[in-house]
Amino acid sequence: MSCLSTGPGRFWLEEEPEVSWPARGFGPRWNSWDSPQVDQSTLVALLAHLLIVGHGATAFNLDAAGVVSVLDESDRVRRLSPDRDGLYDLVSLDCAGAVEPQHRLAAQPFPVPALRPGGHPA
Repeated sequence: MSCLSTGPGRFWLEEEPEVSWPARGFGPRWNSWDSPQVDQSTLVALLAHLLIVGHGATAFNLDAAGVVSVLDESDRVRRLSPDRDGLYDLVSLDCAGAVEPQHRLAAQPFPVPALRPGGHPA
């Protein structure tokens, strides 16, 4: 499964560009590519969709600790664990694409600090 594109808060799969999914942010760049980070409900919905349409996943399991194991079309098991914010980086599923430069900063999951008048930190 590879991403066709990523943008401000959305990503698309190469196999289905007409369907987009919400991204909560983007993980560390991997081999010059960006990988979407998603919450658990988006990951489960994405994997269920992939099972139905027959792209990339043939089975998956969510355990009590939140670890998702995915059996791919090559019979490899890929495990995705949530980070400290509960997000899953889809690089483990080979989902990586390019974030357009104008969206790179907007796509980061980090909060923007509050500023006082004059531009000084609050």
